Amino acid sequence: MVGRRCASALIVVLFGCAEGGSLDGGGEAGSTGVGDGGAGPSTSTEGPAGPGSTGPGCYDEICNGKDDNCDGTIDNPELLNGLPCDTGTPGACASGTTFCDNGVQMCTPTVAPGEVPEACNAIDDDCNNVVDDLDANVVCPAQNPGAVNVGAWSCTGECAITACATGTSNFNGTLEDGCECATDNAADQCDASATTTVPVGATVMLTGVVETSGASDWLTFQFDVPGPTYPYHPKIELTNSSGGAYSLDILLDCAGNAAGCSTTGGANDETGIAANVWEQNYAGYTPGPGCCSDPTPRQSVVRVRVNRTTPPACDAYTVTATNP
Repeated sequence: MVGRRCASALIVVLFGCAEGGSLDGGGEAGSTGVGDGGAGPSTSTEGPAGPGSTGPGCYDEICNGKDDNCDGTIDNPELLNGLPCDTGTPGACASGTTFCDNGVQMCTPTVAPGEVPEACNAIDDDCNNVVDDLDANVVCPAQNPGAVNVGAWSCTGECAITACATGTSNFNGTLEDGCECATDNAADQCDASATTTVPVGATVMLTGVVETSGASDWLTFQFDVPGPTYPYHPKIELTNSSGGAYSLDILLDCAGNAAGCSTTGGANDETGIAANVWEQNYAGYTPGPGCCSDPTPRQSVVRVRVNRTTPPACDAYTVTATNP
């Protein structure tokens, strides 16, 4: 009977002290309490950390279909979604944001392939592995709506003006306003210049801009000759030189022969080279040999070379021809 009582007591001790208490005060918390100072097997309940803990067994949340951070939520959307990521696609479609889909981490592109049309900007906007594959004459005007009078565009990473419309120039070199300067349609060679007729009693004005240093515009005037006994007074004047930016040469022909001047009906005493005014004045005009006392050749066709004397700018000249 004694042996049975001892065995029963031992069973009670083993199970009764699981929470670290002692029986009879014989042992410390966590011991079996059998004997004086006898150490029994440990009964500690330390294990994986509880929900939301950062202790052992809990980790930073990742997209894997598990509750890694022990907060009771699998693949927390607020932690895993909407983060910057690389989609692996080219150009503008490379950037994206994360999205955890049933334990699989996805990267949703911010710009989907083909969603954005190609622009001239050295970027593959439509994500087809080709940069700036576009028609510059279509895309660049849309990118530069304020550019006027542009004849042709190119695109090499950025838009550029390669030609202006006839009679215009891009003096300031900017894209914003395009070929902003209205110049002229004047020829830059004598034999290519168009003829402008000046009827009797009429005044004709031609305005233009010489676009480059050392260049010239060529103008040709043909004065109608009045009938017998009428005075003939053809005159060409540089009425606007833009503050001395231009000068004139008045010539008989494209060979460079200067047209003589006569302001009083007498003989030549000056020429039209580097002049601001050229004129011939006949008090009375009678056709036929030996008809007049004025020996000056009666000039009806005059070639005018407009020379730029200052660096190029969008400053215009005006040449006025009169046939009173």
